[in-house]
Amino acid sequence: MLMGTTWSNKRLNTVTCIARVTLGLASVALRRSLFHESGRYIVEKLLERDDETEASVVAEILECEGDELVRLATSVYEHFVVEKALKVTRVDLFRGLVNKLKPFLPLLRTSPQSTTIAEILE
Repeated sequence: MLMGTTWSNKRLNTVTCIARVTLGLASVALRRSLFHESGRYIVEKLLERDDETEASVVAEILECEGDELVRLATSVYEHFVVEKALKVTRVDLFRGLVNKLKPFLPLLRTSPQSTTIAEILE
């Protein structure tokens, strides 16, 4: 019994540690996605992981201001991150993203990379 409890505690600590690392990676990967296709792929996978990780990634996107958010939504690799976030997030987070992106809708309509984002916003 003691051995089983110890194993369970170690497993729980490992899972907790992995969760903390994953949440930290969400921020790093989002920043990295601004420069590399591989970063975009990592962020998309994090958005699919679980609700807590998804919320962390979306919170990072919501922290982007004006120019940075437009750059994220209209760039070659990063627009996939914004699209994915709009497609998989819960209603409350979705509304936050929509409200943050809506002022840029005219610009998003004209960018070849962000036409899907514009369609989602409409």
